Amino acid sequence: MQIYEQAYGGKIFRPTPEVHLEDDGSLCIIATPWGGRSSAKKAIEVIVDTFLSSHTDLESTTPFEKDLSISPTANHLRAATLLANQQIYAEINTNEYHSGCELFVCAKIDNELSIIQTGQPQVFLAKKSLPIVPLATAADLSTCLSPNGYQLPPLPNALMGLEKTIQLNLYTYPLSSDCKVILLSRSFVPPRFLSVDGSDVNIELLVDTLIKQDESMPFWLGVIQL
Repeated sequence: MQIYEQAYGGKIFRPTPEVHLEDDGSLCIIATPWGGRSSAKKAIEVIVDTFLSSHTDLESTTPFEKDLSISPTANHLRAATLLANQQIYAEINTNEYHSGCELFVCAKIDNELSIIQTGQPQVFLAKKSLPIVPLATAADLSTCLSPNGYQLPPLPNALMGLEKTIQLNLYTYPLSSDCKVILLSRSFVPPRFLSVDGSDVNIELLVDTLIKQDESMPFWLGVIQL
């Protein structure tokens, strides 16, 4: 995997994520901090260490029960993310909230892509001769709370590390190397964005499409080439 990213400030605040890509391209983590950046950095640290050790050591154990309905790779991601959530809570947010983060993690083994997510970015798939397809949507709360004719600042609908337990979304897809995964942290997704032909997808085109729709709205955009 390779990732191309760009942040756009607009006129409203939206935090810029911490981005991690393993040297061999097998693991990608996007952690968007709300509050201090410590939660995002801790999430990446714990997930990388735990996932890589469990993935290479078949005898490794985890305090979390395996989910038999998902793949081994997805199970490793799940256990690593649950452990990261517990450590962020214990080290940063036990007494009061200081920092939480939205999280996207994906691991690619052969042609299998496993994704784990809480909050944004939203996830889309781009394939040649097809429009962009939503894979995992996660609207922020400002989408629901904004009154007619007025846009509230971005507000996350899910953060990790604020409580001992967390609800995670897990997906596994068989994807070929000609696919691209598009990640978008933004309050609204304009129709023009979804109508872009997958054959034409590049980060410059997508950024231009989003800015033309509303130059005041901030966003972070990532394009992963599988």
